[in-house]
Amino acid sequence: MLLRLLNPARRRYRWPIKIAFLAAVLLLTCYPDPRLLVRHIRHWSDLSAMIEPDEPALGPIVGHVEFALACVPGSRDDPREALRIVEQVVYQHILYEWDWVTWGCADYLPTVAETIDKGREDCDGRAVVAASVLRRLGYEAHLVTDGSHLWVRTREGEAMAPMTTASGRTLISTSGEGTRVDPLAIFGAGGLLVDWPKNIAYGVAVFPIGRTAICAAAVLLVLLPRRPRVRWALVAASMFAGALWMWRAACWDPWDNSLWGAWAGLGLAASGVWVAARSGCGMRDCAGTSPNGVGKQPISPG
Repeated sequence: MLLRLLNPARRRYRWPIKIAFLAAVLLLTCYPDPRLLVRHIRHWSDLSAMIEPDEPALGPIVGHVEFALACVPGSRDDPREALRIVEQVVYQHILYEWDWVTWGCADYLPTVAETIDKGREDCDGRAVVAASVLRRLGYEAHLVTDGSHLWVRTREGEAMAPMTTASGRTLISTSGEGTRVDPLAIFGAGGLLVDWPKNIAYGVAVFPIGRTAICAAAVLLVLLPRRPRVRWALVAASMFAGALWMWRAACWDPWDNSLWGAWAGLGLAASGVWVAARSGCGMRDCAGTSPNGVGKQPISPG
């Protein structure tokens, strides 16, 4: 019964099976431990709760900040200098590292304790720690993001390498009233034409090449029809490879992310999708072939 359901000749089951296959590959490639994805979503759903000024693990970092403030005359009365010192101390205590190295997954927003325990994190873990330190020092610190980077905002200024979207808006921000989401930050004209292409290109560019290749191969397999023409399947694969090369060559630096490189890669990827989907056998190629691949013998008259 199962083999009959999986028979590719049954079209109504073909695409659900393909989509389930692709979802499973993407999930296990990006999150080998799915529990991290569940925690990641839970943490992002209440970003304000990630700021923990009373976390005991903050003690050494707060002590370092207090010492640095005492060593710099006037820093306690200069909020911008205090922000700079907090930023530098957090950078010293929490070294920068990609999430797939630290956590083994594509992206993860850790708690303050998790970040300090690891001693390394990317922008979001560092921002969570910095905001918590600033809260303990008495600043009204909040977390903000443009969709690809997380930093800290206070009334006195911003810290942890602030960025903005093309529209000048922030996608998610926290305040005393909770977490606010502004969809126009990335779904406006600037977001669709600038931010989305750049963010997609940067995310692919810095992702481990092996995992990227697995995801690309899975997408290609899902798009290919039952009996693809080999030469066109190879053309589609070459276009995917060209898109990956373009993104890794032109979009790996978040501070100097090439918009033309992002769009060129998207163009190649979209072309690869179209070629793969249209790579099935045409009438001339498949003439005289039955649905199960066995050649038909012509019936002679009489």
